Amino acid sequence: MGVECDAAPHVPSVSFPTATPRVMRVERTFWEKATAIHVFCKGGKLRGSRFSRHWYDLAQLDRAGHVTDALKSREIANQVARHKGVFFAEKDPKGTAIDYAKAVSGGLSLTPKRAVREIHHPSSSLPAFCLREPRSLFRIRLRHGSGRPRQCA
Repeated sequence: MGVECDAAPHVPSVSFPTATPRVMRVERTFWEKATAIHVFCKGGKLRGSRFSRHWYDLAQLDRAGHVTDALKSREIANQVARHKGVFFAEKDPKGTAIDYAKAVSGGLSLTPKRAVREIHHPSSSLPAFCLREPRSLFRIRLRHGSGRPRQCA
């Protein structure tokens, strides 16, 4: 399916190209973002000023009804875990390797205590939309059977 320029109908004298983008499956997007958040929870390192977008995106994926299917997509979850284990190997503050396979098999942490304080800090460069996300993620975890969110110290 081609994607056309929004301006095309308004400027008929100009020939705009169409594109056929390749996009990730929504289930893979969920696992990519969830494992990135998990690493942040375990390691506590904020990587860039736009990192908070991952929490927002997870809440929106849940609102759109995609999280249930993503959680059932075990093959995709395991693919993401293997890929990140090779290309995005990370360690927690104690030097222990982050275990992506364990994360996608029930050990996912999405709401680190320290991160919430950092996001709420007035001098933070993070977007304001993050301020509501801890509550949204709590609802995601309850709705999908994982109980209260685990929080890192």
